[in-house]
Amino acid sequence: MAANKKDIIRQAAIEVIVDSGFHAATTDAIAARAEVSVGTIYNYFRNKEAILEHIFQVELGRRIDYLSSLPEDLPVLEKLELFLQWHFGIIAQDPATGRILLRERSNLINLPAIREYMDTMTGYLTSLVEEGMQKGQFRQSNAALTGAIMFGALEAAVRQSIMAWEKTNRPLDLITQEAAQELFLFFSRSLLE
Repeated sequence: MAANKKDIIRQAAIEVIVDSGFHAATTDAIAARAEVSVGTIYNYFRNKEAILEHIFQVELGRRIDYLSSLPEDLPVLEKLELFLQWHFGIIAQDPATGRILLRERSNLINLPAIREYMDTMTGYLTSLVEEGMQKGQFRQSNAALTGAIMFGALEAAVRQSIMAWEKTNRPLDLITQEAAQELFLFFSRSLLE
């Protein structure tokens, strides 16, 4: 029951933060959206920042679970393509969380869970580049720099997808499928040449 209540609070916080922005969001508004008392929120989270960190921790955990489920013997480019398709699929299913991962990350980068999210995702992309180079599948490069560039491009593509969705009547799943394909082509061309 506790995990369920914590998740209800997390989901309510996502909705409130998307509507108001993190700084304008209040624990009162989150409690009202979650249909719990403010005291209940403080049973699970010490403050509003802890709720935001929990959102990032859950999203990082989802990505780690997916990435660890990929077979180790897959070609590196296939791992990258599958991850991009999955990642953008998640954004299409839950654009509110995607907005938070982008918008609040840049505003509150010093929170440990946000830093861990960014470092872990960049580290995963760096490890893919290293693996591709070791297996002779990618050209030699500065893997850490390439991984950081890839993470930045990934975030830019998510931002562009969400902005395009907000401005048009096109379904988000189509926009994100295009983004995953374009990003994969961009990455694969630069990693192979």
